[in-house]
Amino acid sequence: MAKADREEWAKRVQRWKDSGLSAREFAAETGLKSTSLTYWRWRLKKEQVAVSETTPPATIAIARKRVPKALQFVELTSIAAAAADERFEVVIGAISVRVPSQFDETSLRKLLALVTERS
Repeated sequence: MAKADREEWAKRVQRWKDSGLSAREFAAETGLKSTSLTYWRWRLKKEQVAVSETTPPATIAIARKRVPKALQFVELTSIAAAAADERFEVVIGAISVRVPSQFDETSLRKLLALVTERS
């Protein structure tokens, strides 16, 4: 049997979980080693935990949303700076634009025209 890659093992472990069988039973039916199944279950879970610990929750949430290419740039500010800054919010459908108290009116008009054109 050719050496399987991570993706193939992920599929095998998922099929094993879905089967409801023990590692030994599933391995006997598929010709795999039960120790390999349990190792890969452990390794995949470890990788998943490592990713969730290193990726901030906000980044995860943003990555799952489909954002039009023209609207991908987002300026981030710290929470303290945001609290100190007075601003207002413009909501157009599912799009929300937060505008600081000191803003360039021409730039805001261009941004709103672009947002309304795309929605």
